[in-house]
Amino acid sequence: MRLPQVFVVALAVALGVSSSSARTSAKDPLPAISDAGAEGLAVSVGTEMLRFARIAGGTFSQGSPASDPNHEADELQRNVTVGHAFYLQTTPVTKGQYAAFVAETSYRTEAERGESGGSGWNGSELVQKKEYTWKNPGFAQTDDHPVVLVTYADAVSFTSWASAKSGRTIRLPTEAEYELATRGGTTTAWYGGDAASEALEIGWFKSNAGNGTRPVGLKKPNAFGLYDMAGNVYEWCTDVYAPYEARDVTDPQAKMPAAGEPFRRVLRGGSWLKEPKRGRSAARYRNTPGSRNADNGFRVLIVDEPPAPMATDAPPVRNPDSFNPPKAPPAPPDSSGSGFGALTLLFVGGVGVCIPILLFFVLRKRPATGPGTSGTDAVQTRPATDGFYVVAPGLAPGSRVRYECIVNGMPVSDVIPTASGPETFVYTGGTPAAIRIVEVVAVYAAGYRGPVASPPVRAAHAPTRRAPDPEPFLGYPRAY
Repeated sequence: MRLPQVFVVALAVALGVSSSSARTSAKDPLPAISDAGAEGLAVSVGTEMLRFARIAGGTFSQGSPASDPNHEADELQRNVTVGHAFYLQTTPVTKGQYAAFVAETSYRTEAERGESGGSGWNGSELVQKKEYTWKNPGFAQTDDHPVVLVTYADAVSFTSWASAKSGRTIRLPTEAEYELATRGGTTTAWYGGDAASEALEIGWFKSNAGNGTRPVGLKKPNAFGLYDMAGNVYEWCTDVYAPYEARDVTDPQAKMPAAGEPFRRVLRGGSWLKEPKRGRSAARYRNTPGSRNADNGFRVLIVDEPPAPMATDAPPVRNPDSFNPPKAPPAPPDSSGSGFGALTLLFVGGVGVCIPILLFFVLRKRPATGPGTSGTDAVQTRPATDGFYVVAPGLAPGSRVRYECIVNGMPVSDVIPTASGPETFVYTGGTPAAIRIVEVVAVYAAGYRGPVASPPVRAAHAPTRRAPDPEPFLGYPRAY
């Protein structure tokens, strides 16, 4: 007979108590489920307890109406049906819960394994430094705070461990599951109401959080007993960021980006670093799966189906598509050039990767030149083990740099905003080869005397971007 690995306690309706009465010890700081109409579940994963609220599924209106003053183009309104019940964690995964996972498995996050670290808080902005990891995001945290500086793969590794410990199927939520759960049956902009002032009663944002995260479960929960679904930290979802289909759908989950767009995962919920409008129930964000920022976290979900088998002594599974995401097919041949200059570097890596690399450079179009682009020779690169640095001391924060490189034998391309300071780190998930700066859309710092575009506008093939915030946009670390 297989011995039980976990202690699973089903909490009845009678557990509809306040979060203050549920905080009975420092070791168990999480609030109990407070919605008297919801069934709850508490699952032990070793020394930590994960608490969940039951969501019955159903149909809701996803997105926001065009009449909403904060409506954005990617929030197309449609009816979505979630055709199954599920249990969603009542708070984001805390630093204490993640520490238990690390202590048992000796797991090292991607920020710890790479030489570049993560994007932590220096008191005024997120900056890339080796010392910034989930253990040190740049501000003080206790075990009650949501864990941050975790990549999509770091979150998936936690779910693999929690599944093995609990005997349940534990995973990240889809975007549709997250929005259904966030709304808690409401149709207002936030589950607390339609006014930004009401959003401050349910979440931590730039205007009320200060410089960093806050302990989970301190603000008002929604009708399902879920805390921090708006504000505190952005939370990873399983969907690849893509436009909504303009039709009613059941159990949607995007697997590929729109043509020409980079491969990014959806983040939901807003954060302590952004204004309340980013935490609206319909608001969407996205990031490259390998991003590790001081306002990115996650929460987990249980579905009632057998978990994938996994030995308890095996290391957590790392999500492969965070390193080798699907790429759009190369552009048609262009007789104007073949890019042989880059091929000289490629044969150093051996014949095994030369064929796909050769095809990539032979078939791709040459980058645009002349008006609309700026001097790429003003931007240098410096490779690292898990990415590379864009060295551009003359470019102001928020300038856009389009690059191409080869990682693990596969072509990778994206557009990144430059950070403050002379260097910007670009995470690629592996050692890049044949790094090539294709285009620079520059915002020039005072005193710069290098090449200048006239006018500096994006080329036609650049990815579509969101409308800017009213506050000055200086660019996010690693591909928001």
